[in-house]
Amino acid sequence: MKKTLIVQAPAKINIALWVKHKRQDGFHELASIMQT
Repeated sequence: MKKTLIVQAPAKINIALWVKHKRQDGFHELASIMQT
């Protein structure tokens, strides 16, 4: 007997991530290319 299981697995893949300049609040700006 053949059994089938189908499960959704939503995901996000970061293709590229750039850490940019530091802001006045101490955190850095980020730029990202992603695929969902």
